[in-house]
Amino acid sequence: MPASYEIDKALETVFTEAHGVLTADEIMDHRRRLRDDPEFDEGYNQIIDLRQVTEFTASGSEMGHLARHNDIFGEGSRRAIVAEADLVFGMARMYEIFHSEASDVIRVFRDMAAARRWLGEG
Repeated sequence: MPASYEIDKALETVFTEAHGVLTADEIMDHRRRLRDDPEFDEGYNQIIDLRQVTEFTASGSEMGHLARHNDIFGEGSRRAIVAEADLVFGMARMYEIFHSEASDVIRVFRDMAAARRWLGEG
């Protein structure tokens, strides 16, 4: 499974980490697992660590669908996406742009420390 998560109740943050090849179906599966976890709170923030992703196979239209539909986080929760590789960073930025049509709570970073600072954790 290329995506896993840990819920930190003290920080009110979900830490998601993905590696290898990441597909749209795997992103949807990750969302379902997280949504169904009794520890999950839709008001929590999230850090999505994509630094170990080697390939991202979702198309532009799939990214648009993922960004606009089935968001499991509530209003005001923030998501920081960290991606170093250019292709993965570009796909994450596409997601951010598609999602920004609904709200502005997602930001993409190349640096984990900057992402944590934006969430108020560093």
